[in-house]
Amino acid sequence: MKENKEELKTRIINELKTRSKMTLSGIQNEFNVGFALAEEIYFELEETIAANSLKKLINKKVKSLPKNRADFLLEETNQIISHGGALRMMTAYKIANYLHKNNEYFILSGTLHSSYVAYELGINIVDTFKYSIHPEICHGIGYNKSYSIEFRVSVKSMDRVLKRIDKSLSSNRVLRISGVSDNGKTFILPGRRALLLDKSLKKQKMMVKDYKNEEHECLDYEDVVSSRDKLIVINILGSATITVINDTFKKLHKKIPPIENVIKENPHIIEKLCCYYDDLNIEKCYLPEFGTDHTNEIVKLVKPKTINDLIKLVGVGYGSGAWNNNQKFLIKNKTITIDELIGSRDDVADYLISKGYPKDFSIKIMESVRKGQFNKENENELGNLPETFIKIISKVKYLFPRGHSIALLYNAIYSEYLRERFPEKFFKTYIDVMLILEPPWFYQDKEDKLIRYIKELKAVPISNPYKPKCYNAMNGAKITILLNKCDLSYLWHEV
Repeated sequence: MKENKEELKTRIINELKTRSKMTLSGIQNEFNVGFALAEEIYFELEETIAANSLKKLINKKVKSLPKNRADFLLEETNQIISHGGALRMMTAYKIANYLHKNNEYFILSGTLHSSYVAYELGINIVDTFKYSIHPEICHGIGYNKSYSIEFRVSVKSMDRVLKRIDKSLSSNRVLRISGVSDNGKTFILPGRRALLLDKSLKKQKMMVKDYKNEEHECLDYEDVVSSRDKLIVINILGSATITVINDTFKKLHKKIPPIENVIKENPHIIEKLCCYYDDLNIEKCYLPEFGTDHTNEIVKLVKPKTINDLIKLVGVGYGSGAWNNNQKFLIKNKTITIDELIGSRDDVADYLISKGYPKDFSIKIMESVRKGQFNKENENELGNLPETFIKIISKVKYLFPRGHSIALLYNAIYSEYLRERFPEKFFKTYIDVMLILEPPWFYQDKEDKLIRYIKELKAVPISNPYKPKCYNAMNGAKITILLNKCDLSYLWHEV
């Protein structure tokens, strides 16, 4: 008797579900079925196939790990699969693998269920096992429907990575995303893609022109947000800092060393980052996260001594309501120490767990704090805790995740390593990238920045061995072109 559609579909799914690879055309050809049925099977099996691929990678990885890490990795992998996150992880793995092959430094800051699994697969640069980062935090398990993958890459790599995504993922399922500007004009959001997990979203497609006046099929941003369980949003964001790091290493013809090696071989870099420098000191100005008045003020008051102190410092700098009118005065008056400072959302969970609260409950409270939603009901649930802690978390409006703070701190460590070891190459690249590429945020206060740059060079003590190298870098980095381009050529006599 001839199979009906559902019977045929069930039989094909049972034959395919143990495989680790699958394509639409492969289903059509192997089972002699039409595109519509093949697509239904593909969507239904995609997560299962991704889970098989993930298991295969992890089973290979655990063989080289100590038992405690191997057990945790397997536990986290099972969590990912049980929460339907394997496809997201494998999609990110493909992107990260492509970047690694091109010796590109990048940062992951999206949601992938488990940052530790992402680390072991080379997707995330932060060893979350080492830094005790709670896997649930900012990774969707139990609290949010995870749907976003976000990579920060070199500005120069953005288009290449996006083309790779468009080519490697099924073209009829990868769409651009459009938004609406303040004047009501629809435009394509650069660096964003939506990978459809359900063909019903095709009804929401629209045609939008890009800056080259070429039309593309798009999803509206509001539809993306409301349909997050039916797609994966992929964000490829260009970072000027990461561009400087990548370009400098490429000019040196060197592979980017693991951050652990840089810290181990150059422990004084952490000591330097822990020092306070004023705004006109060449040592500090070019380090991301450490070149602003706000951060300098925090460094001066907190007086960090270790890399863990610096992680807290970066986090509190990105938080809202965590420093000003809150912990700034407590540190200044020595009411709390840096160990007690709440720098990230993880610090809230860690504190509660240390006081004997269950992990799930601690993370629930942490979620309310990091969103600025801690209320009287939460306070009553906590019972008897120090008044200072309650006051701190009550004033918080937003808290940064520890994993993101660490990744941004790594940018500063790489930058300082390059500035110290290869100052001429570093400063030339810095100027080329930060000035010649013309990021809009830079030119908003172009004159102030250039004057500050010149003053910084002049402020370096004459005995400093870097001073002549800095001047050489400045003269070799198209500074004349820059000044003319900015219509600030009158500043040249200052150089």
